[in-house]
Amino acid sequence: MSHVTQLRREHIAVLHEPWLGMLLDGRKTVECRVGARPPRAAAARAGDLLHLRPVGGAPVATMRIERIDDYGYCTRSDLRTLAALYAVELGNPTDLSYLTDRSDGYAIFLWLVRSRTQRPARWPAYQPWFTIRA
Repeated sequence: MSHVTQLRREHIAVLHEPWLGMLLDGRKTVECRVGARPPRAAAARAGDLLHLRPVGGAPVATMRIERIDDYGYCTRSDLRTLAALYAVELGNPTDLSYLTDRSDGYAIFLWLVRSRTQRPARWPAYQPWFTIRA
């Protein structure tokens, strides 16, 4: 019998404020990605590393993806329900319009745990999500 070891992959997520600051100070523990088609974050899996990068800057922190809740395609009503369900984990922001104002979309929620501060070896000029090691 052979054993297969899954290699941990690394990803970069580009984040705007206040979302980045909320992840860094622990007020936000879940990163949400919603798109018309499956977001690139759908390629992530539990145990992968996620490097957090501000818009226009280099990665500032690394988190481990602990769990992934992939809801697939959701209606507007589903997204509103998810926004309420994850309000605490999303940092109780006053504006969840990126979830509640959409007509529909593919929703994925990533539960993050602070891993370490580390700058990955390379990253793209700009993409909202990018896998750097597969």
